[in-house]
Amino acid sequence: MCQFNSSSPLAELLECCSESSLACWECGWREFLRRYGRFIYSKVAQRCTSWRNPRVQRQLSDLVNEIVDAVLANLYKNDCQALRNFTARDNERMFLAWLATICVRTTNRRLRALIRDQLIDDDLPEVADSLSGADAHVRWELYEMVVAELRNYPKRKTDNLERNIHLFQLYVLGEFSEMMIRNHPFIYDLGARTVSNVVTRFREYLREQRNFLE
Repeated sequence: MCQFNSSSPLAELLECCSESSLACWECGWREFLRRYGRFIYSKVAQRCTSWRNPRVQRQLSDLVNEIVDAVLANLYKNDCQALRNFTARDNERMFLAWLATICVRTTNRRLRALIRDQLIDDDLPEVADSLSGADAHVRWELYEMVVAELRNYPKRKTDNLERNIHLFQLYVLGEFSEMMIRNHPFIYDLGARTVSNVVTRFREYLREQRNFLE
């Protein structure tokens, strides 16, 4: 019979959930989900809704369920290392704040990946919509993620990798037109189709990298 209930101390519950070898482990996780499952779901749903991204909203229910599973997987990972590392075990308020942070970070990672897929899969006129709802911090993380991936692009295939990364980011993320880029005072000697060729090659490369990782 399960020894946990709504009045069981948080420290006791976390100790049991943190150690899979204990006899109470499964019972402890059932109580954990009963106690915090709705909280996790609501935090993930709030973060997904706050992005106001059309694709996110169309698949909101499935996406929230997927991310909730990812949050739980993060808590289970490495023999529940995350739970074992949480030290303020007698402070429910701090635990909820910590758990909310995990929910938001996990959601952000999944939504960044979703937006990244839109950037490389959607028709270019639709790419701007993929960034709707993303705040400045998320946009910067997405920018850095794409830059890091493109810096692995084979240098033998491009004569000016850093410049071309800037062209890609200005066109795809910055929504600069090709004419705006060619007229930029710090960019010069661009051929008539340089920008479109760079964007096409880099999008193909990012698709290949994603497929390789999958």
